[in-house]
Amino acid sequence: MSVYSVTVYPSSTTIKTGAWYYGAYAVVNACSNCCRDVEWYSDTPNVATVNPIMGYIYGMNPGTAKIYARSKIDSSKKDYITVTVTSGSICVECVQLNKTSISLEKGDCFTLTATVCPTNATNKAIHWRSTNESVATVSGGVVTAKASGETYIYAEATDGSGVYGSCYVRVTENILVSSVTVDPPEKTMVVGETYCLREVVCPPNATDPRVVWESSNNCVVTVNPASGMVYAQGVGQAVVTATPLDGGADPGECLLTVNPPIAVTCVQVSPTSLTMNVGDTETLFETVFPANATNKQVIWRSSNENVAHVNAFTGVVVANMAGEATITATTVDGGYTASCTVTVKIERVTIQKDGPFNKVIFESSGKVWLCINHDLIFDEDNRNNSILKERSDRNIYTHYSEEWPPMHDTTPKEYTDDEIKLLYAIDPYGVADYVKRYADKEFYDKNGLASTLAYKDRIFRLFFGRDPKYYVRTLDGVWDETTDTSVLSRVVSESEELFGLHPVYDLTTLVDFICAAVDIGCILFGSIIQSNIIPLEEKQKEIIKKIVKIVVRIVSTGEAVVRNDLASFAGDSLLEDSIENTNLEWAYNIVSFSGSLAQLANSIVATPNYHEEILNYCAYDTGYDVFIELENGTKHQIDDICEAINN
Repeated sequence: MSVYSVTVYPSSTTIKTGAWYYGAYAVVNACSNCCRDVEWYSDTPNVATVNPIMGYIYGMNPGTAKIYARSKIDSSKKDYITVTVTSGSICVECVQLNKTSISLEKGDCFTLTATVCPTNATNKAIHWRSTNESVATVSGGVVTAKASGETYIYAEATDGSGVYGSCYVRVTENILVSSVTVDPPEKTMVVGETYCLREVVCPPNATDPRVVWESSNNCVVTVNPASGMVYAQGVGQAVVTATPLDGGADPGECLLTVNPPIAVTCVQVSPTSLTMNVGDTETLFETVFPANATNKQVIWRSSNENVAHVNAFTGVVVANMAGEATITATTVDGGYTASCTVTVKIERVTIQKDGPFNKVIFESSGKVWLCINHDLIFDEDNRNNSILKERSDRNIYTHYSEEWPPMHDTTPKEYTDDEIKLLYAIDPYGVADYVKRYADKEFYDKNGLASTLAYKDRIFRLFFGRDPKYYVRTLDGVWDETTDTSVLSRVVSESEELFGLHPVYDLTTLVDFICAAVDIGCILFGSIIQSNIIPLEEKQKEIIKKIVKIVVRIVSTGEAVVRNDLASFAGDSLLEDSIENTNLEWAYNIVSFSGSLAQLANSIVATPNYHEEILNYCAYDTGYDVFIELENGTKHQIDDICEAINN
């Protein structure tokens, strides 16, 4: 490795004091793999200096100097350029202002500063002027706002070079933003994370407090220009600024540092096992490790939705039926899993005698339903019976006092759909009374007939698995099925036959009332007014009177007692399905508490209206373990009763 020669070009040059010369360069003649780097130096630095790497020459004082370039590996190989420095003035090359645009309120002042380049210019004096002094004036760089409008402030070099700097000035009568800060001023994030920065604008009463957001590096952080919502795009640092739109203040800044994402390493679920009753709701909780993992989201799944359903995002578990299911939480990051074994058991229900009542006790919730052994329904003869009244009140009110007169609150007792279905199988007329009173209290008094019918129809669908039919009366009193429910006061829902009917106001009712009024008039005033002035057939009159009588009974009766009366007017089999399914006198015997299992089975079978399918429903399909406590204190499940009957 050897350097043969170094040659500097050009061989000479002349520059002025304070000036730079960038044209010198060196050519190194050397072998192919040899280093060709050179270093520059001056033999007379007080005349001319040189950048040792780049070879840029600067004139210090008048005189002559040799500027050498020599090989870095062989200092004997060198050459030089002769530089002659002459005296002379150094002109201004540029003028820079500290602001290129400002916004001022009328009467405000702002100081502009000018920087002259080069720093050794012979004449660095500046002349200031405004293009519109009616808007703003300038003196020594101090700008004074006079009136609304726009102008330019110029800072001009006075050495004849023609160089200047300028600043756009807007003067307004609005209250301008005086400062903007960003909260927080610094923030550390990980890739993929989002965060909303917040600007703090002063004064609070600024006319236009809006800001525009901007990122210095969109590869690291992007920002919504209107909201300040930032998204960590990549590893690195970026400055996000909030600049006031009115131009009244400098931008606020936040330094954002973005680190690589922190991966999930495992997940745990609490609890790891859970026992629930049918209808219960529980919440499972996940713990993701490490605690500062970037994405801690999990997705929940059930191995058997029929047994236990879980919300995929919240971990809320609902027990649907007896059995076992595994609830698994899977992390979105990494797919780590943890699980909880959910065992759904059947809730226990006990029927036992208590004085004049028979209690249906839901053991887990503590709810108690009261039945009566024999007379389960209100009618015109026993509607004031205190036992019936107490049963009805205790079943509808959450709190009931033993004092006389009995005191209770206004909060209705709530039953789940499964509970009410079981109770309907055991005590249909008691449930009918409950549904009617609940509907009147929670819906009719608050939201009117439409809400009441919607509730009764829902319960009907719950019991029978189909929508109830609706019926309307013709003028001759025949009830026809209809799909027109636009005027609810004129129609009757099939659900109301079970849960109490509303007053029917139709043409039939009107005609009957008119007939009644005419007949009363005839009685009071003899034959002056005759009821036959209304041209109706005798048969129609009788039908109308009978229906009006039914309507009056509906208005004044507690539980519906007009089932057979109303059904007798049906042109088709009006409400027959409902009537059949609610005539469950076998339920009387279930709650009469025989002395033994055999006696109870025999009494049930002997009941004329015994429905085997309803008994089987209570035994096998309710989701409850139903026990009967007999007179001797022994308890038997209803499925035991079914087996005793079959044997």
